[in-house]
Amino acid sequence: MDWNQWAHAPLFLMNKVTVLHLIESLAFGGAEVTLSQLVAHLRRGAYDPVVCCLTGGPLKTEIERNGVPVITLNITRRSILLLPLFLLDITRAVIKLFLIVRSRNVAIIHAHLVDCVMLGGIVGKLSGRRVVASFPGPNLLPLDRKAGAARNHLRRFIYRIGAKLVDRFIAVSDEVKATLAEMVGVGAEKITVVHSGVDLSEHDRPIPLESLYGKLGMAPDETIITCVGRLVPNKGHRFLIEATKEVIRRHPEAIILLVGAGPSREALTKLVSKLGLDQHVRFLSDCPDTREILAITTAFVLPSLGEGISVALLEAMAAGKPVIATAVPGNTDVVVAGVTGLLVPAQDASALAQAICELLADPCGARRMGAAGRVRVKNHFSFDNTCRRVEGLYDEVMACK
Repeated sequence: MDWNQWAHAPLFLMNKVTVLHLIESLAFGGAEVTLSQLVAHLRRGAYDPVVCCLTGGPLKTEIERNGVPVITLNITRRSILLLPLFLLDITRAVIKLFLIVRSRNVAIIHAHLVDCVMLGGIVGKLSGRRVVASFPGPNLLPLDRKAGAARNHLRRFIYRIGAKLVDRFIAVSDEVKATLAEMVGVGAEKITVVHSGVDLSEHDRPIPLESLYGKLGMAPDETIITCVGRLVPNKGHRFLIEATKEVIRRHPEAIILLVGAGPSREALTKLVSKLGLDQHVRFLSDCPDTREILAITTAFVLPSLGEGISVALLEAMAAGKPVIATAVPGNTDVVVAGVTGLLVPAQDASALAQAICELLADPCGARRMGAAGRVRVKNHFSFDNTCRRVEGLYDEVMACK
C-alpha cells in the first residue's frame, strides 16, 4: 500500500498507542532485520507499530506477513552535494510524513539509522509528536570517505541539528552511546543502551537438511564457514578471503560462504579469482531467513572492523554455532573468548586463518563453544528483553507529555 492510501485513510479508534517506525529502505541489513523483528514483537503489546520507508525493499513482504502495515513513500533522497534537490526530497518526505502522522494518530515517531533522524525530528516538531532515534552501530559517517571531507563536516552539522529535535536515543552498546555524545553532542541522560536481541525459538524449528543442501548448491561432505553481512569495506570480507588460502591448505573440504549484497561485491569477486579461490569462496545473495544457512554451517565468522551489536553474530550463537569474530567493541560485548568462540585482531588474515583452523581441528571443543554461545544469548541477548526495554522507553517518553 502506498502513502496516498494511508495518508487519506479515515481515523478510527484504537486502544493501542501508534508508533511510526521510520527507515530509509527495507533492504536486508542488520538494522532492517532488527526492525522487522522488533515491530513483529511490539505488535503483541501495548504499542501498535506502523513501518514507513522511503524506498521499500524485500523485507516489506515479511513485515506485512507479520501483520504490520508498511507505507512506502517512493522517495529517493539525492546527494547532499546537490543541495537544492536534496532539500526538495527532504521537503517532499516531510510533507508526506506529516500527513501520515496526523491521519494515523501517531503518538511516537521512531527513527532508525542516522539519516532518518532529521526527517523524524522535523516531523515530530511540526506535529507535536515525541521522537525516538535508534543507532545500531558506531559508524555514523561513510567509511569510504576521509574523516575531514567537506561532506562529512556537513553531515555532522545536520546530525547535530537533527539530534536537538529528538526526545530520546537508543544505542545498542556503550561505544555507540559514547559516539553519540562525542560526534552528535547528545547528553548522556537522553541516551538509553538497549542491546540487540534475537528470538531463540526461531532456531528450534526443524529444518530438512537434505533438501536444503540441494537448494543452496552445497554438499553434506563440505565444511561450511559462513559470514553474513553487507558487502562493504567495514565488514572486513577481504581479510576472510585472504585467510581462506591457508584454511583450504589444511582443510581442503572447507567452503567460505559470504551471505549478503553490497557495493564491494565486484572487488571481492576479483580478489577471489586473483587468489585462485573460486572453488572455495561462494557468494549468496541476501535471504530473509538465515536459519537455513546456519543449519548447515560448521562455524560462523565475523571479520568486521567495527560493530555495534551484530545481529548476525547473535543469530549464529542462537543457532548453537561456534563463532570467530574480530576483537572490536561490540563483538567483545557478545563473544566470551575461549568460551563461546574465538576473538582475533581486526585486519589480520593470518590470525583469522589460524582461528578457523583451530576450530575445525577440534569439533568437540567447537560444539561446546556453540552450546555455550546459545546459553549466553538466552541470558543476555533475548529479543523479549530487547522489546521490554524499548517499550519501557516508550512509556517514559509518553509520560513526559
